[in-house]
Amino acid sequence: MLRVYSKDNCPNCNAAKNLLISEGIEFEATNIISENIESLRTVGARKAPAIFDGDVFMGSYEELKQFIKDSR
Repeated sequence: MLRVYSKDNCPNCNAAKNLLISEGIEFEATNIISENIESLRTVGARKAPAIFDGDVFMGSYEELKQFIKDSR
């Protein structure tokens, strides 16, 4: 299952979650503290959203879009 680490008021975070919903892909969302960039670094990412497939870091919104496009 995909995991999405996102921040409040983040357009790309909302877009990633909406894309997953529209594609019918199940995911687990975890909100991180917007003011604390260290929260992202603890999961191995530099920006939000940070998307994981199990323990494997997939990337952010752009990588998610490409992954979905490639899997069609």
